[in-house]
Amino acid sequence: MTKSLLEVQIKLNNSILRQITKVLDENPTADLETTLQKLTATYPVLRNKVTARHSQPSSLNRPCQEPSSLPTKARSTPRLPPRPPIPPEPLLDIISPLSSPLRLIFPESSNLSTSNFTSVLRNAILSAPIISHVTSSLLARILNLEEGATLQHVQTHFPGLPVPEHYGTVQLGPAHILFLSRLPGSTIESRIQSDLDKIISRLHTQQELLPSLPLFGSVQEHICRDTRMRTRTSCPDDPIKTQEQFNDFLMSGIDMRMSKGYRTWLRSLLRDDHPVVFSHGDLHPGNILVQEQENGEIEISGILDWEMAGYYPAYWDALKARNTRDTKDSSDWWEHLPPTLEKYGVEIAVDRLIERAMR
Repeated sequence: MTKSLLEVQIKLNNSILRQITKVLDENPTADLETTLQKLTATYPVLRNKVTARHSQPSSLNRPCQEPSSLPTKARSTPRLPPRPPIPPEPLLDIISPLSSPLRLIFPESSNLSTSNFTSVLRNAILSAPIISHVTSSLLARILNLEEGATLQHVQTHFPGLPVPEHYGTVQLGPAHILFLSRLPGSTIESRIQSDLDKIISRLHTQQELLPSLPLFGSVQEHICRDTRMRTRTSCPDDPIKTQEQFNDFLMSGIDMRMSKGYRTWLRSLLRDDHPVVFSHGDLHPGNILVQEQENGEIEISGILDWEMAGYYPAYWDALKARNTRDTKDSSDWWEHLPPTLEKYGVEIAVDRLIERAMR
């Protein structure tokens, strides 16, 4: 069956969307300028070809020319099957199982089939004032798939830590959306050292309970992410197994115009023998929720944004907690970091030298 111009145009546009989505899936902070320039150059050509091809009369639209040897009653116009309706809104596909708490959040849908329930979720997301707020107890965040896997990993191996509960993952159009429980509390920048120190200490020591240390990086794809002015990622097909390899990955961002001797000296400053620990990788005040108790004391009620988490050298959280600190920063966040993150001054100083060499 010959496709209509509308169907081919939809297919072409979906192909363009997939190319952009693929770049963002690999690196959510990627600079899209090169990709968009390429698409800007090729898209008009492809669009014109599609339009020109389908502007020619189709054999299905021409009057049937009857061979003289056929009787009239043997002639018939081909009956085409009805074209499926084009959905006015993007469909919602389930990527990972949706847990039962989602049904409790939408009690009116408790008896609906799975397909009808996904329609309820889609409508809830599309009608939300902001994508992150679906109900008072439910968040829906557009993220890469790693954060869902990381939250499940934390809940399995570090039970009891105050992290959002992962209710499932869906795809709505080109976007991956994670359903998470909404934690109580609001963010704050101080008076959290004690609670935060306990949480970080547990993350950094409890990996000894596991049968063996995993590969470096994220828990699902074993990708290392290093975010500075941009995010660099390690190759998923060649996972990093040792700190020596991890340090080589850090050095891969060095400006190659620098002398070989200077690069060799920088590499010699990096230790290859730190313990490997599970790290959050993005600790800052906006990712820490606190709540006031009945006695007036403040305690941590949640740690958010686990998309940069994984297995890294023991100093990684201390380094990334100071990722944005510079000479003009007047925040007092740095004065309230827990003791666990205060013992890696040399590693942080060496990293600043490496980061300066990346510019």
